[in-house]
Amino acid sequence: ASRCAPRLSFVVSIRLSASLRFSVIMGSTVFAVIASLAVAFPRLLSSAGICKWTSEKVDSSSSSFHIGNPHTFIQTDHSCLKQTMENAEAFGCNLKDYARGRTWRGSSMHNQAHWNLIGGDKNSFQLKKNMEVFFANGDTCAKYNVPDYCARAMLSELSTVYNGRLRTPSTMAFFKDWSGAGAQELKPCGTQSEETANHKKVFSTTPEGKSCWGMVNDWHHLLCSGYGKCICEDNTLNQCHKNHEKIQCCKQRFQEFLNLTYTNVRSASFLLEVGRYKKGRSFKNCQELRGLGGRSA
Repeated sequence: ASRCAPRLSFVVSIRLSASLRFSVIMGSTVFAVIASLAVAFPRLLSSAGICKWTSEKVDSSSSSFHIGNPHTFIQTDHSCLKQTMENAEAFGCNLKDYARGRTWRGSSMHNQAHWNLIGGDKNSFQLKKNMEVFFANGDTCAKYNVPDYCARAMLSELSTVYNGRLRTPSTMAFFKDWSGAGAQELKPCGTQSEETANHKKVFSTTPEGKSCWGMVNDWHHLLCSGYGKCICEDNTLNQCHKNHEKIQCCKQRFQEFLNLTYTNVRSASFLLEVGRYKKGRSFKNCQELRGLGGRSA
């Protein structure tokens, strides 16, 4: 099972002395209560948003317990695979995965982006379980009704720092973000001044370890500091994900990022420089970038 922070909820039945059994049960109960406060699985709202998988039951001859899976990740409504050119553009699949130097479509993104999975990618978001298998859809999702273009645009922004250099995987960093967006059904945004400050922290060029909870919390900060203007009333294909007005709103937010924040982060020499991005060109490898005057970090 993949998880980004430790959480065990025990239901223990062990053949021990009465006093020792009482101690084990009390200790397990206290631990489970603490864990439940830290990891509150949101109710099933939709197939996309900030998502989780449910816990797993494990039985043995002497005990029965649940291994809670606290891993949280971003899930979109539509895949980038096997899409028409029109749909790929509408769903944000032509946006950059800056850590890899390719588009989301070129990176074979299905509908999920993960950070800090055990044994997973350390220098970029993990987009599939292995070369051939994609992850199962989340069991529970806190749904934020933004077009898939916005969802992937926020991931594109985050990929400029979640690259193994500015942001590195860290399970212990979970304790900094355990009460953030990953722990709530729908986390409300802060005040404008609070979200402005949060936005600056998201793109700080000071290297920092981040858990999966930190990643989804940063995604939520981007939603609250700009992309929230593009919220859809109806989460349907025509009213949201292929709605020209909504997609244009997402594009305007992303252009603001390119005009302001991206320049500052790139100047820290942690990124692949993506020349001619505004013309929509994608690049196959670092050598091609260098040939256009870019540099690989």
